[in-house]
Amino acid sequence: MDDTTLLRRNASLISTELDGDTVMMDVESGAYFALNGTAGVIWQALEDGATLEKLVSELNARFEVAGGDDIAADVERFLRDMLENGLIETQA
Repeated sequence: MDDTTLLRRNASLISTELDGDTVMMDVESGAYFALNGTAGVIWQALEDGATLEKLVSELNARFEVAGGDDIAADVERFLRDMLENGLIETQA
C-alpha cells in the first residue's frame, strides 16, 4: 500500500455508531469489531473510498496535531491492520 492506493470498506460489513464508537459486524463470519472516535472518522471516510494521503490530510485538518507530529505512520499501521483483518479492501 502506498499513499495513492485507493481503499474502501469491505462491503460484507455492516456498521453503526454506538455511544461515539463505531461497531461493525462481518456478516459472513459473524465477527464483531469496534472502533474509537478517531478510527471511526477513518471508517466514515472509507465509505466512498480514500487514499492514505487523503486520510492523513483530513485527520490533520480535523484534529490538532501537536507541534509537527506526523500521524501518517499511525494511520498507515491502522489501515494495514484493517486490511489484514479483512475490514477494508484495495480498489483498482
